[in-house]
Amino acid sequence: MKKRTEHNLKAEKREIKKRPRMRLSGASLKRPSKFSGMALVKIKNQRSKIKM
Repeated sequence: MKKRTEHNLKAEKREIKKRPRMRLSGASLKRPSKFSGMALVKIKNQRSKIKM
């Protein structure tokens, strides 16, 4: 079981490397991770202020 989970983690890391960064940020938005969510909200707020 351990070997299988390790292999899956390696495969996930490879897939993440293949994906462009914009898609990665979208995937992190879907995950219930408070820290990444707050960071993304801060970035969005900064962008909206610049546009104004």
